[in-house]
Amino acid sequence: MSAPGADGVVHFWDKDARTRLKTFDAAPAPIVSTAFNRSGSIFAYAVSYDWFKGHSGMVAGHPNKLMLHACRDDEVSKRPPRK
Repeated sequence: MSAPGADGVVHFWDKDARTRLKTFDAAPAPIVSTAFNRSGSIFAYAVSYDWFKGHSGMVAGHPNKLMLHACRDDEVSKRPPRK
């Protein structure tokens, strides 16, 4: 499971074990959308203005990017549950 943020940071979580698997370095803008491919080997995320501040918050040159990340097994594999 991925958890994107307006701060530009994405976390991968094992929801069953309630553990964070990976934290990405912050992107230069909010992460507005995320998705894994069917096999979980590729993670896509969109970096863009999230319109939180409305039209006035949009500035020229704001990054709009679609990023792809090749996932390693340790980033997406389940871990044993905590006791």
